[in-house]
Amino acid sequence: MSRSKHSLEFRAKVSQEYMDGAGSIRFLADKYGAVIDFIDVPELPYSSTDIRKKVAMGLSVKEDVGEEVEEYIKSRKLYV
Repeated sequence: MSRSKHSLEFRAKVSQEYMDGAGSIRFLADKYGAVIDFIDVPELPYSSTDIRKKVAMGLSVKEDVGEEVEEYIKSRKLYV
């Protein structure tokens, strides 16, 4: 996986916001040895909430998530 393309300024700002308190980057790194990095992901035209609602209504989500993921959701009866 490639390193984040976010600017150093952005990373510094986000890191500073999450440096203190439980759940922070420093806390997770210190307590659990977590290594936290930012990755770039494509913006999706739907949300997980949209997917859950469609599945709960019995609608297909194949066009949103692909056939394999839809089958996985169905076979495990997720979101019903």
